[in-house]
Amino acid sequence: MPTCPVDLDRSARLRSVALLALLVLFAGCAPVRPRFSQTDFATQPAPADKARIIFLRLNDSYLGAEWARLGIAGATVGRLARGEFLVVDIAPGEHEISVEEEKAKGRFAFRMNFEAGQIYDMQVTRREEQRNYQATGAFAAIIKLVAPSLIDEENPFMLAPVEPWEVLKMLQGLELSEPAN
Repeated sequence: MPTCPVDLDRSARLRSVALLALLVLFAGCAPVRPRFSQTDFATQPAPADKARIIFLRLNDSYLGAEWARLGIAGATVGRLARGEFLVVDIAPGEHEISVEEEKAKGRFAFRMNFEAGQIYDMQVTRREEQRNYQATGAFAAIIKLVAPSLIDEENPFMLAPVEPWEVLKMLQGLELSEPAN
């Protein structure tokens, strides 16, 4: 009688089957979030009495900073992972908008006037000086150990307005993020 090269007893086989079943079950439970083109935001204008801000974050290659926390007037309105967007309708007028890494020491913020009925597209991107640190790779890690004051460890993010003709192409593959509660 031929034997199996791996001789598993019955309980080991049952554990393997149970583990596989759990993996399949949990893999099927992942929430499916709509892409920009699948939402009403893609076709509907901003409300007439509100300004709409669409925050977007592309699938950047920055290995750190998993979450970018977004704020308006000092209150958190949501957070973005790579490849996500978030839509926020606000009262018209001047507001401070900000972005920060959840573990960072500082934040990037600026004030801007928002008009009712208008849509403002803001890309969460890395600050240029942060890109330079990543480009130096291992060298930056050595400098960080030897002379930490030379490396800026403040918030790696910034917000940059996106031109309307560029934003639709950028939003196509992004998934809707959850707003703050």
